[in-house]
Amino acid sequence: MLHPEFQMLNKLASIFVNKEFLESFTIQKVKEKRKEWQIILIEKTDKVPEEIKSKEVSLNGYCKSIELMSHPVGGKAVYLIFKRRRWVTKGRRKSFTNSYDLHYPGIKTTKELADFLKELDRQELDEFFNTWPMYRDMWEKDTTLVQRLFKWFH
Repeated sequence: MLHPEFQMLNKLASIFVNKEFLESFTIQKVKEKRKEWQIILIEKTDKVPEEIKSKEVSLNGYCKSIELMSHPVGGKAVYLIFKRRRWVTKGRRKSFTNSYDLHYPGIKTTKELADFLKELDRQELDEFFNTWPMYRDMWEKDTTLVQRLFKWFH
């Protein structure tokens, strides 16, 4: 049984995480930092890859995390951090993982945020980045973000 505070925080965080993500991932932790929120999602243990589902399997760590920017909340950037599991079959060394359609190729945002940004023209996009300083900071670190958004969207 989860601690009541964690249950409440988990429920609140699930409001900001796409329901489709929660079919395969569980919210493990929510971190509040000075300029951002981080919601860490761990792949559920029952999500054994199809090709080894009928075999005896064990967990073999995690793949490199996938970090996606999501809509801002409470004046802070929100990052969803996905941790996919690695699986091995008994007596074998080869790892198996699941693939998920979490974001559009080349754009490290949730599809919902990418679709929102896609609807903005250049001036509105500049206003968005200026209104949300945490995204402006990210934009300044990755100066090609807007170029990639426009190339990808238009």
